[in-house]
Amino acid sequence: MTTLIKRASAEARAFNKTPATTTADAAAPEQAAQAEQVAQAAQAEVAAAVAPQVEAQADAPAAKPAARAAVKRASKAAAKPAATPAAKPAAKRATKAAAKAAAKAEAAPQATEAKPQAKAAAKPAAKRAARTAVKDVAKVVTKVVAEEAAKEVAPAKPARAKRVSAKVAKAARAEAAPKVEKITKRARRAADADDLDNAPVIEAPRKPRFAPVTFSEEGGVRYLHFGTEWVQGAMRLSKPQHIELEYAQQMMSWLLFLATPARIVQLGLGAAALTKFSHRYLRPAKVEAIELNPAVVVAARTMFDLPHDDARLSVRELDAWDFVQDRANHGTIGALQIDIYDATARGPVLDSVAFYRAVRACLSDAGVATINLFGDHPSYVRNMKRLKEAFDGRVIALPEVHDGNRVALAFSGPALDVSWTALDKRARLLESKLGLPANQWVKALRAASKEIGKEGASFSI
Repeated sequence: MTTLIKRASAEARAFNKTPATTTADAAAPEQAAQAEQVAQAAQAEVAAAVAPQVEAQADAPAAKPAARAAVKRASKAAAKPAATPAAKPAAKRATKAAAKAAAKAEAAPQATEAKPQAKAAAKPAAKRAARTAVKDVAKVVTKVVAEEAAKEVAPAKPARAKRVSAKVAKAARAEAAPKVEKITKRARRAADADDLDNAPVIEAPRKPRFAPVTFSEEGGVRYLHFGTEWVQGAMRLSKPQHIELEYAQQMMSWLLFLATPARIVQLGLGAAALTKFSHRYLRPAKVEAIELNPAVVVAARTMFDLPHDDARLSVRELDAWDFVQDRANHGTIGALQIDIYDATARGPVLDSVAFYRAVRACLSDAGVATINLFGDHPSYVRNMKRLKEAFDGRVIALPEVHDGNRVALAFSGPALDVSWTALDKRARLLESKLGLPANQWVKALRAASKEIGKEGASFSI
């Protein structure tokens, strides 16, 4: 190929040495035509020589640029000698046309094959670019929306308050402050009464809280407790129907004054010593026990041998206050025994004048109530005062026994005046028939009467 290029260059130089005519205008067309012919011939020879090499190198991608560069250099070299001043434009056009045609013919198959590959290679890049663009746009939109929302939510800046004088500010505060009217005690009580009138009524009473029921045993005796060391009742295991505690025995001292009544009631079950004894030995009396705590009832039946209810025995889970307030019970009880203590065992849980008046109302025309009090506690004085008020002073308390208990006797019905001799005789009968220490009760009554200044041949109340 290099030899052909050199030959074309030599022929072009030889042609340039040919003498020109005197008239430049006449010679220019002929020279241009001749130059064009020479250029075409040179291009044809170059193309013919280069064609086999181009075809051989068409499959080699690395040779394509070199082939194109060679064609261009050959065309330029062939056209350059023929480019006389008059023929240069034609030669340039011919050279460019030949180079374009050769390049187009060479690149057409390769471009056809490269299009699908370029498209396939461009798709992933296009997708990535599209995703990036969408993300960028979304970020911008989100930022704009957030800024707009913040503008709408953000509170407006408060306007600057104008300065006001101290007098004006004080007057404004006085007007804005709520007016408080002076309320008298009478008006306050009336308002409270109105509130209570409008208060909702609770139909179902609240369930009371009870201390846990516990037990202990010592020396063959089982004791009942309410979660503390205080004894609430006792039973000797070898004599379950016997009244073990001394104060509980004194609770039966009403037997000195009454024959067996038709109805005997205990308020407070405890270890059921009084209930069991009355049910077994005082026939045909009907015996009733009123106990609020259901656990105490269960303990009495399972741990202290209390029998189940029958025609003569009834154990009711009921508040003692409700029982004495029930008019159906008024005037029907011959002997009423009251032993209602809580876990602290420091005094009866019911000890008001109203309660004791209701107790008196429950007694028959000739009835007696025995009440267990705690002698070394302030509640003793309070209870004695209220008992005397409710029973019109017809109350006497036996001397204190073990653990500070004092049993009070309150009488209802006609006045009593019983000789000590009659009381001694009655005591001997009770001891022989029931095994109760009734003689000790008579001695205790004598001491109590002497204490209140009523010494004589009889007991009167």
